[in-house]
Amino acid sequence: MKVNKLLILSMMLVLVGCSFVSGQLADKASEERLQKPGALDKPMTGYFDTYIVNFLNRYRITHDWPVVSNCSYRKLPTLNSPDRYKGEVYAVRDIYEDRGKTWQRFNPPLQPYDFDRFVRSQKKQQPVYDKATVIRYEEAEVGLKPLCFEAWVGTDHALTLMLYRRTLEEWPDAMFRRNHGTYLGTDAVTSIEEVNGNRWQVYRVGLKQPVNNNIAGPFEFRILALGNTGYTLAMELAANQNSLKHPQAHAKMQAMFQHLIESVKVEPLTPSIAAEMELLKARANEVERQECIDMAKRTKPFTWCEKYLH
Repeated sequence: MKVNKLLILSMMLVLVGCSFVSGQLADKASEERLQKPGALDKPMTGYFDTYIVNFLNRYRITHDWPVVSNCSYRKLPTLNSPDRYKGEVYAVRDIYEDRGKTWQRFNPPLQPYDFDRFVRSQKKQQPVYDKATVIRYEEAEVGLKPLCFEAWVGTDHALTLMLYRRTLEEWPDAMFRRNHGTYLGTDAVTSIEEVNGNRWQVYRVGLKQPVNNNIAGPFEFRILALGNTGYTLAMELAANQNSLKHPQAHAKMQAMFQHLIESVKVEPLTPSIAAEMELLKARANEVERQECIDMAKRTKPFTWCEKYLH
């Protein structure tokens, strides 16, 4: 009997040891997968979110962006669909100017959101350290942030959308400083292309070799003037020679970029369009109201929920 117990105990220890080793191997394999370039890249699903904004109370601007990513507008969903991965329609908070700055409008008691970081140049003195000691300060650009951005490390691609308070005439100077002026180089091809009534200034260059550890690189850049507002919308598809090692992904990226360009609509804010915008906001407010009610059942709701709960 004692021998049988020892035998059973030995077998149990072997099984535990096997299970431990198996778990260690699985963890190691998982860790190695995560260390591969592109392991955390988001899938190219072919689904898009739609963003709709009242811009300066003069235009309704509409554009898409891949559903796997997110644009930095302050916004509210209007569909609240269980199939969220198939795309949402966002009512973007109104963008307006006041006292020489750009804002997004919120209803009281919330204050307007400072939108300047996305549309204007903002310089700041940043410290330069020698170990733990500040040795000097250098001016750094902290504004002109992209509104929408996503990168795919595994295939060396990136998509960017920018909304700047910068005219078409002011862009060339800025492009000399962007990517060392590649889009204005001798091998760059520039053109004007009309897509769904929008006249895009287009810059294209051949795919370059990767530089250092940079993801992607200059490939195609488009700029659209937003009426006579002094603002422009710009989109870039970035890639490099390594992107050609993934021909299917490269073709998908080009198709995705074309879809984004075709999705852009810039419409004067007529009374009928303004009425449509109000209906969209009403749907967004109803979605927010329901979310606040549901939240109040579980926990303390956010400050902006108070108007729906009293």
